[in-house]
Amino acid sequence: MVGYCVGFNQKPLFPKLRPILSVIDPEPILDANLIKLTEWMSDVYGATWGECVEAALPGAVRRGRTEMRQVGKDPEPIPLPDPPKILSASQDKAFSEIQQRIERGQHAVFLLHGEESVGVADGG
Repeated sequence: MVGYCVGFNQKPLFPKLRPILSVIDPEPILDANLIKLTEWMSDVYGATWGECVEAALPGAVRRGRTEMRQVGKDPEPIPLPDPPKILSASQDKAFSEIQQRIERGQHAVFLLHGEESVGVADGG
């Protein structure tokens, strides 16, 4: 049986745990951000955490390959864009709310409605 270790507790959460017999990957395959993402996926979509971790693994690992190599370098984080120079009151409010959620690392869904004659190309 293969399991995924995503952290340790000082006191076990379950009374009978099986010992770890061997470690397949000496370095973590998923970073802390992906682990958080799999937890969130489990909460939101009703899948088990293990299913979400499995879905996040590279295909080669899921198919049983034990050796991986990194190609290229980690991407640089994408900076938040500066707001457009002129915003209407409703656009400014929406931009501020979205920016605050991003800066706090919170997930949120926003439904934005367009305003007439603001950045819309004339279709005629």
